[in-house]
Amino acid sequence: MRRSWLGIATGFGLLMAAAAPVGANVGSKTFVADCAEAADPVQRAECRGYVAAVADAIMADIGKGRRLCIPPGTTQDEMREAVLIWMRENAKLLRRMQGYGLVYAALIKSYPCRR
Repeated sequence: MRRSWLGIATGFGLLMAAAAPVGANVGSKTFVADCAEAADPVQRAECRGYVAAVADAIMADIGKGRRLCIPPGTTQDEMREAVLIWMRENAKLLRRMQGYGLVYAALIKSYPCRR
């Protein structure tokens, strides 16, 4: 029994790895199209997940001095909307940055920690 669960878990892990996108770079136009203009619920979920993943990456890198202070109870949809608002207010940066950099900057500016 134990061996079969191990096989299932290994197979699932390999399946997920094969399904992962090859590149982590998301262009700013792609990000805006997938997030701001997403009519498809799957695209909206992918956008929320991308924003949450960038937030997690920032929080994992606290040693470099960057932190987020996201209020308790903030939903992924609220974080997504904060990022989109910042992007609309800083539209000139869309041409110069990739999706990760845009989301990173938007989160840092949208959820600063008060000293």
